[in-house]
Amino acid sequence: MAFYAARKIPPSGEGSIEALERACNMDLKRLSELEASERGTLTRIDAPEGMLALMEMGCTVGEDIEVRHIAPLGDPMAVSAGGHVVALRREQADQMWVKPIS
Repeated sequence: MAFYAARKIPPSGEGSIEALERACNMDLKRLSELEASERGTLTRIDAPEGMLALMEMGCTVGEDIEVRHIAPLGDPMAVSAGGHVVALRREQADQMWVKPIS
């Protein structure tokens, strides 16, 4: 009977869970990272408690979203999605992942 030692995954760096997530999301950006007039396709929302409110405002996964305006201090930002223009706080935009459209 062979004995195999369990290989521990390092907490950060190559081979970690964080590295795997970065590799899977290489081309994704947070909505808050987009500049004014940049567009993308909404791919993920990390706010389960606020997802319903965002969906009611037209921000649904798979929807094209465009940053229309960013306030001088960076908060809030106006985005258009689903035929609506919505103002989002930076905290909300940080929880939304988009695939930028070139």
